[in-house]
Amino acid sequence: MIGVFAGLSAAFARESANRAIQRPGEAPVSLHVPELGIIPSAGLDRYRQISGRRGFWHRTRKERAAYSILSTGSSAHSGAGARPRTVQRGLELATWSQQPSLMAESFRSTVASIRFSDQAGGRPRVLVLTSAGPGEGKTTVTTNTGIALAELGQRVLLMDGDIRRPRLHSIFGTSSERGLTTVLSESRPISDYSYRELGQETEVPDLFVLAAGPSTDNLSRLLNSGRMIELLHRLRNDYDTILVDTPPSLQFSHARVIGRLADATIIVLRAGRTDRASALAVTRRFEEDNIPVLGTVLNDFNPKASDGYDYGYSSYNRS
Repeated sequence: MIGVFAGLSAAFARESANRAIQRPGEAPVSLHVPELGIIPSAGLDRYRQISGRRGFWHRTRKERAAYSILSTGSSAHSGAGARPRTVQRGLELATWSQQPSLMAESFRSTVASIRFSDQAGGRPRVLVLTSAGPGEGKTTVTTNTGIALAELGQRVLLMDGDIRRPRLHSIFGTSSERGLTTVLSESRPISDYSYRELGQETEVPDLFVLAAGPSTDNLSRLLNSGRMIELLHRLRNDYDTILVDTPPSLQFSHARVIGRLADATIIVLRAGRTDRASALAVTRRFEEDNIPVLGTVLNDFNPKASDGYDYGYSSYNRS
């Protein structure tokens, strides 16, 4: 009986894995949209920084402990689960705090794909980032993409459109008392707001945050209001790029509503976790709404877990 149970469990696990997007190149085939970037697993990246070419058991006890924490927290791409705040900030600000790292370079490569894309004769400036379900790392991708854009000298605004579970203000240490919901709720003309009222400075030069603001029961009405259109028009004049972090699209309509006002959307997929059918459902939903999908970002990819997909990462050791 134990053998039968183990066999059935293994078969179920294999079938579940087969339904998930696992490797680079799978999303374009399944979803028919470009793959903008491939973000490596956080545990893999920090392992290279800590140990170089040394084996796990040849490191010091302190190094082994550090890697164990980061391996456990590799799911922090999703922001799900309790973990030390230092690990959380390390992942979501990796392009800023760990500049010579594989993860940072991967986000810079993603930004190159975004900048070289051409939507209706010009580079997209207002981008909505979303995912099919929770725990796929859209906020981590949003923050690091914004940092990589700011490194190029662009003025970048990160807008927190995930009103029910806002996180951008805690990541960057900004105030959450005022934000998107307060601006949309007030009757004051959008043109009367000062520059600082629509974007709080962060520790990263040229990177600003518009927090979600207080929770409200009238969220759908606010997002569909004329003030939202006015706000995005004003922000286009103030910033080079606006990245909007939104909730998972299978559960919430935020990405679809804001996406109609944006230039394009980016769908974040998590390797080994995002179901192909779910990702396809989100992509088709945007297509039916006539919302351009700029492409996908494959998050939390571990090349060592996929035969033939090392890409030479094992020799990457910048310090």
